[in-house]
Amino acid sequence: MSIESSPLLPSPLPPPTPLLPRLLTLLTFTLHNSFNCWFFLNFTNFPPAQSLLSLTEQQVGSITTAGWLGILSTLPLVTLCTYHRTLLFLSGLLNILPPFLRYYTSLNQTSSTYTLICLSNFLAGSSFGIIGAWPAMLAQQWGEGERAGITAAASLANYAGGAVAVVFVPVLAGDGEGLLRMFEYQTWAAGVLFVGMGTWFWIPPLEVDEGVSVRVAVKVSMRKWRRLGCSGLIVGLTLLLQGMNQFILSSFGYTSTQAGIANCIYQATSAIVGVLVSLKIKDASGVRTTLRRMIFWGGLGYVLFAVFASIINEKTDEDVSGSLFDVVLVYFFMAVLGSTLMGALPLILLSCINIVNEDSSYSVSENVVSGLVYIEAMSLAAGMTYVTTEEEGMVNVLVVGVLLGVGILGMFWEDRNERKEKEKEAKGVI
Repeated sequence: MSIESSPLLPSPLPPPTPLLPRLLTLLTFTLHNSFNCWFFLNFTNFPPAQSLLSLTEQQVGSITTAGWLGILSTLPLVTLCTYHRTLLFLSGLLNILPPFLRYYTSLNQTSSTYTLICLSNFLAGSSFGIIGAWPAMLAQQWGEGERAGITAAASLANYAGGAVAVVFVPVLAGDGEGLLRMFEYQTWAAGVLFVGMGTWFWIPPLEVDEGVSVRVAVKVSMRKWRRLGCSGLIVGLTLLLQGMNQFILSSFGYTSTQAGIANCIYQATSAIVGVLVSLKIKDASGVRTTLRRMIFWGGLGYVLFAVFASIINEKTDEDVSGSLFDVVLVYFFMAVLGSTLMGALPLILLSCINIVNEDSSYSVSENVVSGLVYIEAMSLAAGMTYVTTEEEGMVNVLVVGVLLGVGILGMFWEDRNERKEKEKEAKGVI
């Protein structure tokens, strides 16, 4: 089966579900995904957390690292387990319990407070380890021409939540008392999400190829290990920036508010552009063509951003934050990077799923391929989050740039190799 004529996802369509239940199921899922990112990014503004919980800068960074490790803890489970709906309900519970733990712990501080705060982020991360692999599976309820758009909406809802978080966290939680008050608001939001989980009972059983064991599915997927590796590298770096953009930009002299707005633009543009672009894609060929364009322009945008960063790195903090030109330009670069690199996440996953299944006689399910990509991505994000808090802003920009270049060039190199293999096969047939 050629990539041009192949469907967007390998799994067959389940029995049709009425439109209203599908919409409510999708709404609940996107709200869970958005809330997860808002909760995960509670500590992107370091000073309030340091004030409320008496933490060092490194400890605040370690809270985020605990979240990445939480994601890694459930990714093998979501990759190997076939009880997908059960895991989705588990992810919902893991998503709503941490806000209560965080609020109670912050309100009644003891010597174990820091450990429990890290645990709350670990649990939230473990929830996303399941949620993050679900958008492509959720799209099975929809028609073939709608799957790319549904996958994008369900996936990029996480970034929409992140965009809201980085704007409203400084507003709602400008100091320690405000942060505690926001923790209380999140417990109420978690209660609403718990009620919404009832809509997930409408999700029909997922159709999978029962003749394919998990071991075989992983083995078939790993035939494309270079493709999955480059994809995981790009995804991991975009997620790293999602969590650490504000910290990195602040190190160049931008104020917390300016850096927060920049990170909001980065995530908001990824959600808006990613969904709008994906809605226009109707087949696997469109996924691959669009993805190539997005990562090319994203890579070029990052090169220009790195040049800009090297220039402002020579200025004082007051000169950077006080320059309207420097502030507007960093907003522009965040919009470019968000709408290209980060907005390409659902297309990266769809592309990997299609390519793994393209030349295989087996039907490898979406959770296996997505899980393998995310395992690498989250491992990278976890390690780089720890490194980022220890290094200067320019060093972080350069390290991310080098790794991003490896991922983008590697993906184009894989495209070239796959195209040559197809040409050889075509000549052999002739």
